[in-house]
Amino acid sequence: EDSRNFHEQFKEPSLVIYRSIEDEAKSQICIKQNVDVKIPPEVVRTTSITDHSKSPYAANQKPPSLPGHGDLVAFDAEFVAVEEEESTLTLTGSRVTTRETRHAIARVSVIDGRPATAGNVIFDDHVQPTEPVTDYLTRFSGILPQDLDPKLSRHHLITARSAYLKLRLLIERGCIFVGHGLQQDFWTANLTVPSYQIIDTLHIYHKPAQRYVSLRFLTNFVLKRDM
Repeated sequence: EDSRNFHEQFKEPSLVIYRSIEDEAKSQICIKQNVDVKIPPEVVRTTSITDHSKSPYAANQKPPSLPGHGDLVAFDAEFVAVEEEESTLTLTGSRVTTRETRHAIARVSVIDGRPATAGNVIFDDHVQPTEPVTDYLTRFSGILPQDLDPKLSRHHLITARSAYLKLRLLIERGCIFVGHGLQQDFWTANLTVPSYQIIDTLHIYHKPAQRYVSLRFLTNFVLKRDM
């Protein structure tokens, strides 16, 4: 009970899941849905840590109706770099990477996919990294330095802890995440999501022996726009 209790503010949530793979039969067993969710639904309306943003949540507002087991949600995340790549040159002139670039989550967006509430934003938050940012990757992320600064940001800015709990809540509720290249998003967010809770367009629109298509190309293709 104590290990699964996320109510205490001093705790940084981190779950480790072990699975026995002694034989093929065991490795095929799916983890049953945990209906006794320990993360309170109130986490979806976490207030902003900056005074410059207008909170989308009214005071004493009840948590919105959340999707549950089998419901679709569209998910996307943006990241910033908190550690740059390091490499060295060998005597032959080749470059060897000694440390890869490390990223941190900087924005999380989830949209409701249920027919009755399709298109409603469940949450769209900027996330303050716990480490100094070395590169905001603005060209790809759209994130500017002031967006993550509590003194300047006009976005709904939350802590990495709150962002983790919001996503963890949807995972525990059995939601199915739809997005592009979700494995990297979840990996960077330090989340483990069962494969049966993921619909990834990166794989849906991939042909064998061909390279994976980018989200930009896929969007233009689906919307029939000139590239």
